[in-house]
Amino acid sequence: MRGVSRASLAEARDRLETLVSSAAPATLGDELFAVLHVLDREHGLRRALSDPAQPGELKAAAVHDLLRRDLSSDALGLVEDVVSGRGHRDAGGDRAGGERRGGPAARRPRR
Repeated sequence: MRGVSRASLAEARDRLETLVSSAAPATLGDELFAVLHVLDREHGLRRALSDPAQPGELKAAAVHDLLRRDLSSDALGLVEDVVSGRGHRDAGGDRAGGERRGGPAARRPRR
C-alpha cells in the first residue's frame, strides 16, 4: 500500500506543478486552501474521503457534488484525483497516456 500512496502523491505533485504553470496560481492556491479549511473543520468528511475501504470513484463523486459550485474545474479535478487515488491528468483533462477520464467529473461544465 505504501508504494501506491507514494505513487499517488508523486502524481498529485506532478499535476499540481502542471496546473500552477497553466492556471492562475493565486486563484488555484486560494481554492486549495479553502478545501484544506473545509477538511480541517469537517472531521467526518475528512475521514470519509481518506477511508481506504471506500471506492475512489465514490469519494471523487462526493467531492464533485460538494465543491463543484465553489471551485474552478482545475482545482476540483485535482482534489477529485487526490481523493480517488487516480493518476494525474494534464491541464486539458487527459490522463497520462492520453486516456480520457470518465465519471461525473468528466461531465462538469468548464468555467
